[in-house]
Amino acid sequence: MAALLLVPGCLVASEVLCELTRGGIDDAEGMVERGELLGLSADELVKRLGDPETDDRFYPADWYYHAGPDAACIDNRWLLLRFGGDGLVADARIMTD
Repeated sequence: MAALLLVPGCLVASEVLCELTRGGIDDAEGMVERGELLGLSADELVKRLGDPETDDRFYPADWYYHAGPDAACIDNRWLLLRFGGDGLVADARIMTD
């Protein structure tokens, strides 16, 4: 039988799991707040953020990226992007699932 030792200031198991599964885009919320993604082309986005998800999970978003878990490590955050008629990013926002 295993015992769990809790030491003040140390992470508990759920926090350790959260840290191990973080991933996502660093500072996605900051990029949205600063408007850094608006006006970028698809090629510029791929160079900056990598390949997107493109299925219709977050329709009407054209592309989306996993932005990591929320602060409580309960929900996932997603960066959603829509392109305008000119092929440039017209809308960028963060959503949780």
